[in-house]
Amino acid sequence: MKTSNFPQFEHHAALAFFASAYADLMEEQGEPMRGEVMDQLPDVIDPAAEHAAKTLRMDIERANGKTIDQLMALIVEHGDGDRPETVECFGHYAAMQAMGHGVGLYDAFGDYVHDTIKVPYVEFGSHSLINDHMSDPGICPTCNGSGEGYSDGSRCNACKGKGEI
Repeated sequence: MKTSNFPQFEHHAALAFFASAYADLMEEQGEPMRGEVMDQLPDVIDPAAEHAAKTLRMDIERANGKTIDQLMALIVEHGDGDRPETVECFGHYAAMQAMGHGVGLYDAFGDYVHDTIKVPYVEFGSHSLINDHMSDPGICPTCNGSGEGYSDGSRCNACKGKGEI
C-alpha cells in the first residue's frame, strides 16, 4: 500500500515512542525529566523508535484495510477532539495509544475516530532502545567508534559505519 503521509506519521510516532522510552530511562537513572519531554530529547531519534513507528504504521494500515492517507481523510471528516486533525497528531497519538499511555485517538480526535480506527498494542520502553543514551554523545556505543559491524567487512547498523551517533 503506497501512502504519501506515512513519512510524517512515522516521524511523529517515532518521536512519541522515543520520548516515552527516554523519559523512562532518565527516571530509571534517578534523573526524572521535568517539563516538556519533547524539548529535552537527544537530537537523534533512537533507531528502535523509528522501527517501532514504521511497524505501527504498517500494522494500522493492515488492521484497518486503509492507507494512512485514507485514515487521515476519515480523521479530517469526523475528527471532534481537542487536537488539530493533522498527520503529525495522528502519528503521535496513535503511538501513545499503542503504548497504553491513557491518551490516544479518543482525546485527539473524538469518539468516532477512536471507535473506527484500530490501533494495535505495542510494547515499547527504555528496554527497547538500541543506543546508549547515557554515555557521552558522539562515539557510537555499538561499535565503540570503529564503524565496523559484527562480521568482517560489514558496517555498524547503529551509526551506519560513521563511528559517531
